Amino acid sequence: MNMYIYKIKKIISVVMTVYSLLAPISLYISSYASISGEVNMIVSPTSAYREPSMDAEKIRDLNIGDTVFVTGEDGDFYVIYFKDTTQYVPKYAIDGTDVPDSATGVSVNPNAASLASSAKKAKEESNKALHEEFKEQEAYNEILEDTLEQKSKTKRNTIIWITVMVVLCMCMIGVSVMTAFSSKNADESTSEQGSTKEEKTKEDKS
Repeated sequence: MNMYIYKIKKIISVVMTVYSLLAPISLYISSYASISGEVNMIVSPTSAYREPSMDAEKIRDLNIGDTVFVTGEDGDFYVIYFKDTTQYVPKYAIDGTDVPDSATGVSVNPNAASLASSAKKAKEESNKALHEEFKEQEAYNEILEDTLEQKSKTKRNTIIWITVMVVLCMCMIGVSVMTAFSSKNADESTSEQGSTKEEKTKEDKS
């Protein structure tokens, strides 16, 4: 009895250990999956801030061509998500718009507006191409589904016809056997009747 109790306690201990290891991972995955946004390119040198203010603590520097994952906006700042942290990037560094009056002493790319326009156009074209690819994939999936369904119907019909043919063959064989058996019985009966008549005739003559 004590051995069974020990085994049960050991199993419970293992289950609890596995759960304690998997729970944080599942929470991390679920929290990450719930975040939505879009990728944007930095068009003017800037920094990512801990708060939506140019006077807030700088977390990291961002250069032209860097990409950030924008999840929202807060005033003159975009909210970005990076390495499990929420950060803030000035809108002008992504949109190429004029620097707000509150921002002083910042270096601005003179071609930021043109670069932002090109980046926006490239993203739109990429999204359009991706949309077309999805449409083509959906059309292909429909054709594939129809083809598989047709093959399934053909296979099912083939199986039905084979089954019918087998049943018919079995019936024909059964009828043939029955006919042969009946014919044999009839012949034996006729033969027996002939023998009986011959014996009766011999008895009459004697």
